Amino acid sequence: MDKSVQINKSQSVVKELGIQINENLDMYEKQQLTELLTRNRQIFAKDISELGKTEYNYHRIDTGDAPPVQSMPYRQTPQMREETEKHIDMMLQNDIIEPSSSPWASPVVLVRKKKNNKDAKQEFRFAVDYRRLNKCTLRTKFCIPRVDDVFDTVANSKTVIYSVLDLMSGFFQTPLDPETKHKSAFVTHQVYTDNITLRWIDTIKNIQGRLGRWALELQGYDFQIMHRPGKNNNADALSRREYEQQGPTFYPHTEAEETVASLIDNNYEIITFDYEGDEEQQLNILAITDNADDDTLEDIDPEQFKHKTFRHLQRHCPDYVEIFNYKLNGQVPQERQKARQHDD
Repeated sequence: MDKSVQINKSQSVVKELGIQINENLDMYEKQQLTELLTRNRQIFAKDISELGKTEYNYHRIDTGDAPPVQSMPYRQTPQMREETEKHIDMMLQNDIIEPSSSPWASPVVLVRKKKNNKDAKQEFRFAVDYRRLNKCTLRTKFCIPRVDDVFDTVANSKTVIYSVLDLMSGFFQTPLDPETKHKSAFVTHQVYTDNITLRWIDTIKNIQGRLGRWALELQGYDFQIMHRPGKNNNADALSRREYEQQGPTFYPHTEAEETVASLIDNNYEIITFDYEGDEEQQLNILAITDNADDDTLEDIDPEQFKHKTFRHLQRHCPDYVEIFNYKLNGQVPQERQKARQHDD
């Protein structure tokens, strides 16, 4: 590779990472440092989209038998709320957090970062107030060395270079234990709905009537309405799955006797339907079963399975006779309540 091209690439990497090289270094030292950063570009992250994740340790939250703790979100100014949502959207896009329905909930706080100079833009650090969660968390005890022993160890050492090893958003790079990660849930001010018209309640002018009363009632709460299409809902997604077409087998009227004959060849039981108030109108229907008595086969009359038989019984059924009279002859029932039902 051409040396000039390599130098330009190294300088672009340093600029991309936002690293400021000390001006007290000479040209050779700057070049060495730039080449070192370029060769190890993969271990540096310019933003949270390039963060790594360890697989050797999972943080576990042990709360024993403590009940879930829930806290309401803190009130924020519109500017702080916008900053909070920006952080949340960025973490969602990079799979750092995920939506949750956990009974545990802690509020979000934004901490102002220290400015390097007065003209720099104010930045905020996203944090969660876990004080209530920490109170019910069982402490993990480690053996910490004595301070005087540490001083005795380094007392005779001579430090040539002071170096600080730090991680960008270090807590984001340690995964949570799958069984206890729901305890780290936090609450925000967003309300998701599949009704897009609800978003108009914040922008519509001269609200009146019922909608105006609801808008006035909601002004006491600090939240933001977000629209999520119905096709993205879990329950609706299940109804959109493709299934094989299922349904009862259709038998033409001309095949009724053959159908009855095929049923008689199998085990069956007799089910009798009686219309209330009319003991003479009965119909025995075959139902295939494994526990049937073959002695009753001779009692089955195939004529009962004719289409006209069903039609006759239904036509004279007390529950349907008034509907038939109204549909065929326009005859309105004498009872006022039933007449209104037919008119509707």
